[in-house]
Amino acid sequence: MLSNLMKNRIVIAAVALFAGFALAYLVLPQPDSGYPDIDIVVNDPADDIPDHLTETKDDIYFVVEEMPTLVGGLKAIAKQVKYPEIAHKAGIEGRVFVQFVVNEEGSVEDVVVTRGIGAGCDEEAVRVVRNAKFTPGIQEGEPVKVRMTLPVTFKLAKT
Repeated sequence: MLSNLMKNRIVIAAVALFAGFALAYLVLPQPDSGYPDIDIVVNDPADDIPDHLTETKDDIYFVVEEMPTLVGGLKAIAKQVKYPEIAHKAGIEGRVFVQFVVNEEGSVEDVVVTRGIGAGCDEEAVRVVRNAKFTPGIQEGEPVKVRMTLPVTFKLAKT
């Protein structure tokens, strides 16, 4: 067993060691953390309004109060599709995803294939979508441009 004198010396040594570390921490310069100082900036509340809520009439929307609708529905597009001969002979089936903008008059513009299957199907999907007619999208009572994506499915009839 340790005597009281030894216990006191151990306690004193521990306190001195702790005091030394504390003093060194306070006196010695601290290494740079590598992080820059951060200034707090108070923003104008108007800066926090999302861009899609402050767009002008010339902007293109992704979502509006009333989305454009295809005149005649999807059947109108399906009737217009002509299966490309190359794709038919090769037995190619699948979906072509076409992205486009419906303008304020309901016409289609800026048609792009975002995922295609080739063999003439991509070009046929673009042709059919480009000729489609939509009712325009409405935002705050006004017709606006809306970006949309439409899948055009190519499926061979089973014989």
